[in-house]
Amino acid sequence: MSDRVLIIEAESLLGAVLARGFRQAGWSVDRYQRGSDMTIAARGVRWIIDTSTIDGTKAQEPQVRERIRALIGAAAQTGVSLMFPADISVFGKEPAPWGPHSPNRPVTRRGRLAVEMENRLREAAEAQRSVTLILRHGELLHAPSQQAMLNRVILAEIDRSRIIAPGRPHVPRSYIDAEDLSQIALSLSETADLVPGRLEIGLPGTRFSYEALTHEISRQLGREIGRKAFPWSMMRLLAPFRERARLALEDRYIFNHPHEIDGTGFAGLFPEFRFKPLERIVFEHLYLRGLVVPSGSQSTSTQTSPWREASVAQ
Repeated sequence: MSDRVLIIEAESLLGAVLARGFRQAGWSVDRYQRGSDMTIAARGVRWIIDTSTIDGTKAQEPQVRERIRALIGAAAQTGVSLMFPADISVFGKEPAPWGPHSPNRPVTRRGRLAVEMENRLREAAEAQRSVTLILRHGELLHAPSQQAMLNRVILAEIDRSRIIAPGRPHVPRSYIDAEDLSQIALSLSETADLVPGRLEIGLPGTRFSYEALTHEISRQLGREIGRKAFPWSMMRLLAPFRERARLALEDRYIFNHPHEIDGTGFAGLFPEFRFKPLERIVFEHLYLRGLVVPSGSQSTSTQTSPWREASVAQ
């Protein structure tokens, strides 16, 4: 079988991590050029991985619909399999845990467009007997990247000994490190295209609250870290004039709603996999910010590298 993968938005946070991971594993990695013919780009490719995100803007809606149409067409004409890392916006305020059979009840424009997209993919996979793999995950983390919200917003004022919390401090939310997701995608790419249809796998990742995050940062730095509320009032002032501010307010609920992704199916496929724990996540983010981690405060501080290799069951 082909060992080529085509990545849409390979310059994104997740796209770049996936491209590196697949290349290191010996795959040929193609980067999709926006505006080019998807079917031509898919020739000789085993997987197309779409790492593009839905932001909910009106201008993006026709682009998303056209991209899905092109992907479905490419799968029908070339037999390429499709892989989609997908967030939890499709569930809206539906109580967690969320799994493949949880009701889709989106409450935002972004979530509604995601549901529409996933429904079209499911129908096409069933009609065409093609392969569509959806990897459901929580908020994306990657210590070296300023694109991730943990770096861009939550830790933006850590030099002032505080984090910025967009939601209630005690509410647990689901996160996944991009390196963990990359390892899982790479492993699944070897066998997940053997049976046609739509397959959704929930990636439970790591759950923690802003309260737990604050405590762990304080422990590792050896000093008290405070919390500051995100300035939602500023977003309300900007909302009448800026679409992205309105969309941010639509998404506010997601920071106060308890997250949990049902990992039953994942555990059956990867019984030995261990997601990066909160302790390790905090260490990596502090390490790359050049903050001093006091000796003995981090159980992993004796390791020769700040990174750990994910263990994936083969």
